[in-house]
Amino acid sequence: MESASNGLLSGLCLNGATAPLNLVFVGGFAFSFLKNRLLRYHLRDTFSPLDIQNPMPSFPGFRGMLRLLPVKLFLLSLVATSQVFAAGEPAKDFVKQLRAARYFDTALAYLDRISEYPGVSAEFLDAIPLEKAQTYIELAISSRNSDKRNESFRLAESEITAFLKKQGHPRLSEARLKLGKLQLVRATQLMAGEPDEATRSEAAKSYLAASTTFDAIVEDLREKLKQMAGGKAPGPDAKALRDRYRGEFLQAMNSAAESRRLAAGTYSDPMKGGKELLEQALKSFVDLSDNYGRYAQGAIATLQRGQVEEQLGEKEKALDSYLRMLEQPDADALRDAKFQAMNGIIRLGLEKSPPNYQMGIDRGEPLVNEIRPNERTASTVQDLRIALAKAYLLRSKDTEKVKKPVERKRAEAKARELLNTASRIPGTQSEKAIALLAELGIDREAPVEMPQAEQPESLRDAFESARELQAAMDQLESTIAVLDKDDASADQKSQLEEVKNQLVENRLLAIQYLQRGLSLVEQGSDLELVNQSRQYLAFLLFKLKHYRDATVVGLFLARNAPGSEAGLSGGLVALNALQLLLVEDSGNNAASGQLESLADFMLKYWPDNSKAALAQGVIIKIALKDGQWDDAETRISAMPEGEERGSFMRLLGVLLWNEYIKARAAGDDAKAQKYLERARSRVAEGLSTINGKLAGIEAGKAALVLMKINLRLKDINAAASVMENETYGPTALIERLGNAGQSFESDTYSTELQVLVQRMAASPGDADALLKRAMNVMAKLRNSVVGPDAQQKLTAIFIRASREIRDSLDASTGPAKQALVSAFRAFLDQIAQTTKDTATLQWVGQTLVDLAETTMPPGATKATGESAELLQVAVSTFEQIKAGSSDVPLQVEFQLATAQRMLGNYSAAVKGYAAILTKKPMMLDAQVDAALAYEQWAQVVPEKYTVAAFQKALNGGKPDAQGKNLIWGWGKVSQLTSRDPKYQDMFFNARYHVALCRYRAGKKSKSKPLMEKAKSDITKVHALYPAMGGETHYQKFNKLLKQIETDLGQSAQGLPKVTEK
Repeated sequence: MESASNGLLSGLCLNGATAPLNLVFVGGFAFSFLKNRLLRYHLRDTFSPLDIQNPMPSFPGFRGMLRLLPVKLFLLSLVATSQVFAAGEPAKDFVKQLRAARYFDTALAYLDRISEYPGVSAEFLDAIPLEKAQTYIELAISSRNSDKRNESFRLAESEITAFLKKQGHPRLSEARLKLGKLQLVRATQLMAGEPDEATRSEAAKSYLAASTTFDAIVEDLREKLKQMAGGKAPGPDAKALRDRYRGEFLQAMNSAAESRRLAAGTYSDPMKGGKELLEQALKSFVDLSDNYGRYAQGAIATLQRGQVEEQLGEKEKALDSYLRMLEQPDADALRDAKFQAMNGIIRLGLEKSPPNYQMGIDRGEPLVNEIRPNERTASTVQDLRIALAKAYLLRSKDTEKVKKPVERKRAEAKARELLNTASRIPGTQSEKAIALLAELGIDREAPVEMPQAEQPESLRDAFESARELQAAMDQLESTIAVLDKDDASADQKSQLEEVKNQLVENRLLAIQYLQRGLSLVEQGSDLELVNQSRQYLAFLLFKLKHYRDATVVGLFLARNAPGSEAGLSGGLVALNALQLLLVEDSGNNAASGQLESLADFMLKYWPDNSKAALAQGVIIKIALKDGQWDDAETRISAMPEGEERGSFMRLLGVLLWNEYIKARAAGDDAKAQKYLERARSRVAEGLSTINGKLAGIEAGKAALVLMKINLRLKDINAAASVMENETYGPTALIERLGNAGQSFESDTYSTELQVLVQRMAASPGDADALLKRAMNVMAKLRNSVVGPDAQQKLTAIFIRASREIRDSLDASTGPAKQALVSAFRAFLDQIAQTTKDTATLQWVGQTLVDLAETTMPPGATKATGESAELLQVAVSTFEQIKAGSSDVPLQVEFQLATAQRMLGNYSAAVKGYAAILTKKPMMLDAQVDAALAYEQWAQVVPEKYTVAAFQKALNGGKPDAQGKNLIWGWGKVSQLTSRDPKYQDMFFNARYHVALCRYRAGKKSKSKPLMEKAKSDITKVHALYPAMGGETHYQKFNKLLKQIETDLGQSAQGLPKVTEK
């Protein structure tokens, strides 16, 4: 019952949403962890921490954990600064922050007195009972004391009951949902441990009462949604209300079914006493999964459907449901459900005779490898780790199927690694993991609770107790500095771990002393001591990397002591903490907004302080991070002229260059061009500030970007001028510094090669001299890469250079493009004749392939004329590499197969891809190109083989010894790339080709069902992802859908207009 309890308790902290597959599930076995995270800000180092003043100069560092900021302290401050929290900060957001920081008592006190504060909306004041109920619920969930938890739940229910008396309030349905969830959780708590029959009976009644509450919500909202559906097209407010009702409707429907399933579990024999309840629950879950699968609750019902089927003994149906759950999109709201489904797959596989452990390993290992930082301590993740470990242990003992001892040993090592990880996470799962480790002969103790500080008599007493601990902490830090070295012995490493644990314990005690001391603050307390203690606490929390808690305390201190040294220190702690929160999660809009607000606040109250002035740079970095280019440029332009302004201007230009690359990749050429021109101006302006002065590596990198920008703008002379600039030119910088770093040097030389080759195209009369110079630069490029992995690095550099050459070719047209192709070809011929270096020859071959592709007409799949000649030379080059070495890089084989595909030699191409995938099945580029080869091949086979040929493009081919297809086909490519946002483009491209293959097969075979299936493929993707992965993908899908509809004799409606991105 624990996993259910954990899910239910966590669910009470979440609010429902209404967008397809962005809904947050509440109740049952799964809930969303977090919103989709954006990519981390790529200029992580720009968020360098500001200098934080140590509140106790004689004590250099502390660590601790903030549990609960005392109520008296907050109330005292609220009396003095009500405008800061009421008028200056939205009350609703402030209460949410307090709850998120687990300051529940403070939140309740604030809600009790909120009517005294100006500027609070009437709507929020009217919903105070509901806000207090949510606070009690979260307090109950965080409490370890069962009596306190029960009392908090009782108070929450009382507040909800009072709120439900408000007739016509827009949040009534939300309140009813909370009431049902409370009944559900109360029942789940009764079933915790080993309940007797009387307790089981009481729990069953509570579960059924919850199901009745949810059923009433379902019927009420069903009627409201029907009425809305029959009305005219809704306006924005009506649409928002409808979406909210739909979300609550699905939550209630799911929770009603889950309540019945849990009620069945109260019987000692659920199959005997609760079978009817299980069948009722299954019916609801089937309805949800079949009819509402585009929403999170419907998708997650696939998991719950499987769980009930498993309880009813329908194991094969359950396995099918679990597998279907894994095939769902990789939305955040579904990840926990996927962990549980994977656990079920492993469990059912191990129950078979003989146990099928491999099924669980094949599917479970990739899922475990993709666990996110915020998921690592989740109970469902520990369950999955333990289940997967059991599968590995069975493999390690299977001498019949696993012949090689090294493979069995590897399986045991994997099991041990999973169990070690699970054993370190406190909870019942750690006991299971420790027991399994004991069977392997590994003795591990269960995680222990940290020591608790004694209750101080006063704040002064608490402060002095923390100071006394500091002497021991200083000594421990000195010991760590001595022991922490690379060549430490095993004993030293063990001692180091022990000393670190002691340091953590002491820091935790210091934190607790301060927290308890601050709870004793009264109206007449020494304000200087109070602020010093707050300052000390904020600093400790920051050093412990509890950035959210450090932010709350630091903000509180800054806003309550504006203009003072203590306030400045608190503000700097909060400023640094918020920056680091943004480094962890660049999509944290709340932290971004708080940071900007705090920076402005500090500039206002500490205008002449140099440390506070650094906040201006923080605001600029935030604007840059958020893509607010105009705001960032305005702020930068307002800075005094000088190097700092120039540095920011260069940074702006570099980021605009990155935006150009993104816009161009998305197919938005107009936007890309604007970014490119603006980037050139900003980088050039930033470089002008160091004219006549020695430039550093940062300026050299900006200059390198400016060279690339000028190449894209076909301004070869400007690119050459930057390259040869004696102050900040990259080549001059390399000569001056002596060692500018391999990455910078190789990038400089590869860009210089492009400049020289393009000058060859523009000035044929200077071709011989420029070619000689280019060959010298090529030698420098090779010599710039050293070390044991030099060949691999050089290969990667050449591949990147090939992409940039390809981009330059794509930006050219007509005679200029032809001249550029000829110049590159002459250069490549010269290189090929003078080297046997594998990496260089690979680059030559790859660039020839790029030259061929860029000279092919748009839409062509088979090369002819000059393109085919270039490809033939590329094939010969790759064959030369293969003939000269027995250890040929996979990338060479991949490029060779690609060249064969472009020449229309599909059989040779597919054979080449299969050989690659035999060695590296997860090489996605090869899987995509192999599917494309099958697809292109299907277009030229005799008509009677068309459908079968397109089936290979969809489902793959070339089975291995176990009968599994080495080439996956578009279907499996789309399935496996749906799990990770970084493969979004590949996923949508695969889904497009799934529909395209079915359409072409249907059209050529005159099969309307196949074309209808192609149409359905597109509309299903749109139902799950309305934005279709962006404008480029959307237009492709839309065009194909209209073509399909036309060929089916239907009205060419296409896709609905994009409403979200």
